[in-house]
Amino acid sequence: MAKTTPIVRGDTLIYQQGEQEQLLLLETPAWYAWLETASTFAFTSEAGTFTARKERAGNQRGGWYWKAYRTRWGLAAGSLVDTGAQRHCRLSPGF
Repeated sequence: MAKTTPIVRGDTLIYQQGEQEQLLLLETPAWYAWLETASTFAFTSEAGTFTARKERAGNQRGGWYWKAYRTRWGLAAGSLVDTGAQRHCRLSPGF
């Protein structure tokens, strides 16, 4: 079975666990626990569909953060994703 990328739609994360589709509400302890173990997910918004990946700071001294990627006009672009203090998946301004 092919691995499917978890996706956030509205205020819900949809992902596969074994053969079962699972739903998690954002802003819950379960959501934050899932983020600790995840490495990638997709999300949709008014601006389009993006893929978020957990990455380590380039200097290897910093912690982990989420970065969103999308392809637009054939060019890849990236922006930081706020999954912490504001408790929502939001892109940095201008992305």
